[in-house]
This record gives sequence, C-alpha cells and structure tokens, in this order.
Amino acid sequence: MRVDLIQPAEGQLVTPGEAAAFARAPAGDAAELWPGWILTATQLAQEWTARQFLEATFERVLCAFPAWGESIVLAPAPLRDVVSVTYRDLAGVVQTLPETAYTVSAPGGPQAERGSVWASTWPATAEHPEAVRVRFKAGYGATLEEVLAVVPQVRHALLKGVAEAYARREVDDILRAMVPTLEPLQIPWAYSS
Repeated sequence: MRVDLIQPAEGQLVTPGEAAAFARAPAGDAAELWPGWILTATQLAQEWTARQFLEATFERVLCAFPAWGESIVLAPAPLRDVVSVTYRDLAGVVQTLPETAYTVSAPGGPQAERGSVWASTWPATAEHPEAVRVRFKAGYGATLEEVLAVVPQVRHALLKGVAEAYARREVDDILRAMVPTLEPLQIPWAYSS
C-alpha cells in the first residue's frame, strides 16, 4: 500500500520575494536559497499535518480491494475528488470501476479528516502487488486564494519557517531551524487514532 504523487501542485503559497521581505533580508541576499527553503518548509508542514495545501493529484496503490464493507482511506487530506478507481480483474485485465459502484466521503473544512472510497461489495482482483489504483485530488484549493480562505495560518507559519532558515542559514541543519516555527501547525490537525 502506497501513495504516489502523480501531478504536483502548481505554484507556491509563498514566493521568494514575500519570504525575503518577511525575513527583512536585504535585496538579493541569499536569492538562490529562498526557493529551496520554501519547498522544504511546505513539504515539512504538509507531512506533519498529513494535508496537501495546494491541489495535487495522487494515486493510492493496493494489492487488493479491502474486505467486504470496508473503505479505502485516501491521504493526504482534504480529499477534493476521486478521479478513478481501476483494478486488475481475475484475468489480469485492467478495468475501471464505474462511479456508480462506489461512494466517496470527502470531509471539508480546515481540520478535514482523510477522505475515503467505499463500496458495499468490491470486485475480485488478480493476485498482483498493484491490483488496485485509486487516483484522487487532494488539497484545500487550486489557487492561493482558495487555500487561504480555509487555512490562512499555514501561509504565516511557512513565512516564519523560511525566515528562521534565513536567520540561521549558517547552521548545518536548516530543518532543525524550521521545526520550532512549523511545529504548532501539527497540534490542531492531529488525527485521532
């Protein structure tokens, strides 16, 4: 069971210019480092919160459908759309499950739980390590405005994380510099087991 990134998010929640201004960096200072710091801060925050900020496309890969009556959990949250559910039938031929054969649960809001796909009965699959594939879109929105309408605190946390990386750029471990500023994001979004 794995989740593959199929289509990454387009754009960023923070631009290098905005990050430099927030950090009060002199014009052009460390210009080549800002994009990497922004990417690192974003990836770290998304991993900690188990959420995708800007919309991206993922694919959950399974060796079989779950047991009768069980759902396929889709992470990261929030689930925006299930694009397709494909599987290898008993003959090994790839089939697409019709949308009418399953139900999608896509909770919304800032603290949306993971989404899922459920069917009262799943089709039989061939024995194959990648017998089932669920392609889905996750994220708070496709644009900066859509994301900020739901989770405005994320942008500020990213700016703080990147500013801390700039302030401590001589430190060997930039991640360690970002952790204290991004860690508060984890608390309100922790999943209950």
